[in-house]
Amino acid sequence: YADQVLTLQSAKVSAINIPAQISTQGTINFQEKDAPIIDLKSWWTDLRWPLLPAKSSAIITSAQGLFKISGKSTYQYELAGKISAPYWKDGLVSIKGKINPDLLTVSGYEASGSQGRLAGDASLQLDSLRKWRLGIEGNKLDASAIHARWPSDINIKASVQGRGFNRQAEFDVQVQQVNGVLRRQPVQGSGRLQHLANRWN
Repeated sequence: YADQVLTLQSAKVSAINIPAQISTQGTINFQEKDAPIIDLKSWWTDLRWPLLPAKSSAIITSAQGLFKISGKSTYQYELAGKISAPYWKDGLVSIKGKINPDLLTVSGYEASGSQGRLAGDASLQLDSLRKWRLGIEGNKLDASAIHARWPSDINIKASVQGRGFNRQAEFDVQVQQVNGVLRRQPVQGSGRLQHLANRWN
């Protein structure tokens, strides 16, 4: 640390009986009064959640990945890694966007694996309104990982927007298009579902 600049040449974090390791490099500049200037890069191996010794108890695992964040006041971030989660095995995930005290944006996300591909964008207001939006485009999605009796090959394009995350949350789901095969039967359609003012439409 010198001249109000924190420099991390190589910082590593690990825990006893847990193989996960996280390494970080970069700088945090505190010379500006309103917000620090950040330029950090982190990468990991054998990361899991929860952080328990037994691998079988982990809900989410990541063999390796990379996270970068840089900027001042509004920070640009990128994440890429190999992730396994319930119903999504050994998938590649990438996310990029911006964040500031008022707004989190995802300019693009993509998850691809044996269960298909998901991509889109998103945003979340970090103020008390908690307005959010999610764009979804799915290709060759297979639901057999959720239930073996539901093999599928589905394509979907949809958007969701709303406010809040509790039982009183309002949202509007619009499915512009869905087509493909479900349980060896062709499917095609579109639709809309709303929950506004405690009413379903």
